Amino acid sequence: MNKNENRITPNDREKNSALHDFMQGLNLRFLKGPKKSQHYILFFCIACVCSLVVWAHFSKIDEVIRGVGKVIPSGKIQVIQHLEGGVIEKILVREGEKVTKGQVLMEIDDTSYTALLTEGLLKKLAIQAKIARLAAESKGQPFEIPSEGASQKQQVTYMKSEHEVYLADQAAEKNRESTAQNQLEQRQKESLRAQEKINKLNDSLKLVKEEYEMTKSLYQEGAAAKVEVLRSERQVKELMGDIADTQVAKAQSDSAVLEAESRLREIQTDFRSKAAKELVSAKAELQEQIQTNISLQDRATRTVLRSPVNGIVNVMNVNTIGGTVKPGETIIEIVPEGEQLLVEAKILPKDIAAVHIGEKAIVKLSAYDFVIYGGLNGTVQNVGADSITDKEGKTFYMATILTEKDYLGTEKKPLRILPGMMAQIDILAGKRSLLSYILKPLLRGSKEALRER
Repeated sequence: MNKNENRITPNDREKNSALHDFMQGLNLRFLKGPKKSQHYILFFCIACVCSLVVWAHFSKIDEVIRGVGKVIPSGKIQVIQHLEGGVIEKILVREGEKVTKGQVLMEIDDTSYTALLTEGLLKKLAIQAKIARLAAESKGQPFEIPSEGASQKQQVTYMKSEHEVYLADQAAEKNRESTAQNQLEQRQKESLRAQEKINKLNDSLKLVKEEYEMTKSLYQEGAAAKVEVLRSERQVKELMGDIADTQVAKAQSDSAVLEAESRLREIQTDFRSKAAKELVSAKAELQEQIQTNISLQDRATRTVLRSPVNGIVNVMNVNTIGGTVKPGETIIEIVPEGEQLLVEAKILPKDIAAVHIGEKAIVKLSAYDFVIYGGLNGTVQNVGADSITDKEGKTFYMATILTEKDYLGTEKKPLRILPGMMAQIDILAGKRSLLSYILKPLLRGSKEALRER
């Protein structure tokens, strides 16, 4: 070692002397101890730190899951269509207009439907009058025209028409009955004449038999010739033959009487039976016509398109009077109003585990400044069971938020919210302590530290 290196210079002596003085002063201070004021300050700082830790541990803050989404109506969009189609006659609303339930939106030309309905109603009246006539004919009662559903003039028209038919039928029926009655009476007279002839022949036979017996006795006594006996016997046999022939004729007459009576009853029965059958057919025809009229009335009523709900006209596919509507074509779309709104929110996969049905949420609409107008309170109604990947390759879960009302502002001056409006959704997933929130980065770092390769 070099001697010059171990030599102490004057400057080194000064430095060592200053260091020696500092150390002596420091030792004296430690030996004397700190002042009381310094103790108080230290205790105060420790107390503040402990108080802050305790306060941070017990203080709770909301844990919010954020997502973006858009508004959809909770009720399905009402689609207005026309079953048969037709020509537009009137357009009474326009897109964006608020409508009430039952309000007339549009009218379709109903000329053809009205004509068919009028024809159907008249046909119904004609069938009703026919039924009344057939009922009277089937029961043998006087004819009375019904008055249900007809005006006085139409009643008179159909009454005259059916009364003429009734009179014609009655006249034809009476003519057939009269002919059958005449035939019956003729057969009855023939039978009566035959019976009268038989009675006369029987009387004659009785006399001839007495004459024969007397002649036979005289012949046996020798007082009469045999020729006279034979003549009397021949007369008896002739009369008996005539009686037999007349009895056959009477039997034929009696049979003819029975046939004539049966024919008369058949004519009377057939007339009523035919009327009864026609009555059944007419009643069936009436029911068919009633159903046809109901259909025609329905078609005529459907020419007036009304709003099924309170809402807002969202889409109008026909805007020209005189335009043609195809059968089943969508004419108007109405978004229901006065209902709660649904908001479809997109939630990131890392946050979905904290989102549950029933959790509270706040919907902040981008169309209205949240600071000025506030947001809508809602509840998580549904959470998607699987993730969805959009066209841009972003993965997310769908959650549905049901709002408590469908407007911002006041009931008197509501701010309209339309389907399709974009919104930011804050879902209140729970509460956590402020201390855990502050220590979260440190805890995460401690768990992941010293693991790098």
